[in-house]
Amino acid sequence: MSIKARQETSSPIQPRNTLRGVWELARFHTRESWLCWYPAIWGACVAASSQNVVLEPYAFLKVIFGIWVSVTASHAAFCTFNDICDQNLDVHVERCKVRPLPSGMITTRYAVLAFLLWIPTTVWATWATLGEKAVVAFVPIWILSFVYPFMKRLMPFPQVVLGATIGAAVFPGWVAITQQLDDMGDAIPLFLATACWVVYFDVIYATQDTPDDEKIGVKSLAILIAGHVQTFLSVLAVLQVALFAQAARQARSSLIFWVFGVCVWALNMPWHVISLDTSDRRSGGRVFKANIKLGLYMTGVSLAELVVNRLASLSALLAYAAPRADQGAYDPAIIEANKGALSAPPRNDPAFTCRALRVAMGGGDSLLTSDVGEAYEDLIEDNYSSTCWLRAACVVSPANTTQVARVVSILNALDTKFSIRSGGHKQNPGYGSIGESGVLVSLTNVNTLSLSKDRTTIKVGSGNRWQSVYNYLVPQGLVAIGGRVGIVGVGGFMLGGGLSYHSNQYGLAMDNVKSFEVVLASGRIVIASSTQNSDLYRALRGGGANFGIVTTFELQVYPQGPMSFEARAYGLNQTAEVLTALAEFNNVGMKDPLSSFGLQIQETGPIVLLQYSTPVHKPDCFKPFYDIPSFQQYFPATNGSFLDALALAGGGFAPVGVRTYGETFTHTVDAAFMIEAYQIFAAEIAKLPEGASGTWIPNPISVNIAKRGLRNGGNVIGLAQVPQQWHEWFIQWSDPELDDLIYSISNTITTKLVKAAKKRGTFLPYVFTNTAGTHQEVLKSFGDANVRTIKQVASKYDPGRMFQRLQNDGQLIRNL
Repeated sequence: MSIKARQETSSPIQPRNTLRGVWELARFHTRESWLCWYPAIWGACVAASSQNVVLEPYAFLKVIFGIWVSVTASHAAFCTFNDICDQNLDVHVERCKVRPLPSGMITTRYAVLAFLLWIPTTVWATWATLGEKAVVAFVPIWILSFVYPFMKRLMPFPQVVLGATIGAAVFPGWVAITQQLDDMGDAIPLFLATACWVVYFDVIYATQDTPDDEKIGVKSLAILIAGHVQTFLSVLAVLQVALFAQAARQARSSLIFWVFGVCVWALNMPWHVISLDTSDRRSGGRVFKANIKLGLYMTGVSLAELVVNRLASLSALLAYAAPRADQGAYDPAIIEANKGALSAPPRNDPAFTCRALRVAMGGGDSLLTSDVGEAYEDLIEDNYSSTCWLRAACVVSPANTTQVARVVSILNALDTKFSIRSGGHKQNPGYGSIGESGVLVSLTNVNTLSLSKDRTTIKVGSGNRWQSVYNYLVPQGLVAIGGRVGIVGVGGFMLGGGLSYHSNQYGLAMDNVKSFEVVLASGRIVIASSTQNSDLYRALRGGGANFGIVTTFELQVYPQGPMSFEARAYGLNQTAEVLTALAEFNNVGMKDPLSSFGLQIQETGPIVLLQYSTPVHKPDCFKPFYDIPSFQQYFPATNGSFLDALALAGGGFAPVGVRTYGETFTHTVDAAFMIEAYQIFAAEIAKLPEGASGTWIPNPISVNIAKRGLRNGGNVIGLAQVPQQWHEWFIQWSDPELDDLIYSISNTITTKLVKAAKKRGTFLPYVFTNTAGTHQEVLKSFGDANVRTIKQVASKYDPGRMFQRLQNDGQLIRNL
């Protein structure tokens, strides 16, 4: 419409001011955007309560800031678009004549340009502040916002579309807290309550414009229900209150929200309905503004509840500062252990924590301290390497997931250091072990074994050893992708990736997990799978102990009948021939997925284990080794069960209790470099004092292993899709006086190997968790994107950073 036409319709003409026009098109001069902030903040607060999320202050402020930025930008963009679409209608509406376009403050051309600039700004602002999943959650809102201006022309109840549009802001708020797009069922009642409220206040708002809307043909619920507005609003008021109450119930909201939120909201509804006078245009505006204030009040109540109940630092402060008469927030075992004390239970006091855990576990052998003697010593010495026989303040052995959850809750409440041990095969002191400053959580008794009825999966308790799993499965003609030595524990092996004799066929062990049962820092038990908590599911595939304690792994199982295997020994002077054969097998032979291989090079020379998953005599894949004419038959070619092959493979391992330490590095397949790498290792090992010895273990990794990980849902280790070798080596000794020297030699070996690999151009950054040394930067080797993922997931599921603050040691993101 031209300026002249606007003058003819009595539209006021304002001086041209493009910048102010952009400002007012975005509604920055009004409080309208507040109405869109509220649902997003409510969604965040309900998500925190419903999902039992405890927020650090920084994380809390980041979410609130992100909601403010993203909602404000979205509102600005689509208010601009709405006014572009409505400019020829607004000129006829008394209240809207002064808007920038009908008044001539800004031209349509500049308004369209502003809208086009707002779109990428909105997407970027949302992504930068709330993350990519929040962007996805905003997409339906943006689509509905685009459609809404046309609904006033097409349907008699456009307020329903507006209600869905603004109400859907609940979901980005929810996603900002949970960082997941699935399992948002608990947000539905809040969405419906908010949508009802938006329809309610927009009908009130529309009563201001009813005469003008009727005259120009704009459709509105206020026109459709003329004469029955109060009745309609009363029905919506009841619906709102009922749905808000349901949202509060599902979120397990505290008395704060019920009394000061739901009840106060309910009391305001009758006042709105009674106060509205549809014959007075200004009445609708007054009641509408009252709704803005009511929404602001409800937002304040929601935030107050979140701050008191879900903000980590304040929650902890209130809990620890509370007098003894108010210890109801503590686990009953803590209260019992603190009976008779005049103060709150002590924090970071391992002795007191052990007393509380003893009460929680019901006494008996489930909690042992050093004063009980042999039983305690046996548990401490369950670790494979005696370097890890650290004397914990106590060893707690929960019997099931529920007890693990209680142990975690008590450790968290009492701010006590701990370490988690599944099988204790890790050779790094402090990993699966802890001294007198903390509690050792032994998962030995969490040893469930349950095969599914369709025989496709098995649920394995984290405290099992692989020998137990194989003893259960192999007689039934099945196998899981597990450890290459029976004494290895399930938990650490799975969380570290897990290289198996079946990995060439089925991939790493972690890539064959269907679901994880996890105890979070809050004590909450969750399932992580491809359909539930899928972000946690992926992060646990390589991300280690940064998120919680995994108590049960649901593993894929596969048919496994008789197989063929043999072991050959070679002289030390044949090492170069064996490594050359290994390079050829790595590049060519491993294309046969049924092949698997093991090699140890000790002081006497290489010992090669050849395995094939079906009973085939001399499979072609092993031809490079068959072509080496001179060898000693360490174990003859045999057809047998996987248990037989496992017994052969485990025979070369030293008994439990020998001091052991090793490290690892990765490179592409290159026979010349493999020989050079071994020579570097051998030269350093020659410097070992008497009584110490070293073993070199090249692990061939096929392309199929990396591809299987992608096909099976992905992981976070960033494995290159090329044939490669994960070299593993370890030193064994008995004299504790040699510890520092051994660790120094170990560091030198790794430093020289990495330098040589880089010089030859064969180096790969990946560091295998299961065989990595204490100071190797495993997580960093996964790549920046995967590190960001691990940090984000850890922040979501452990916002109070319990597993970073209190866990003794490990490959933890706190070290990055």
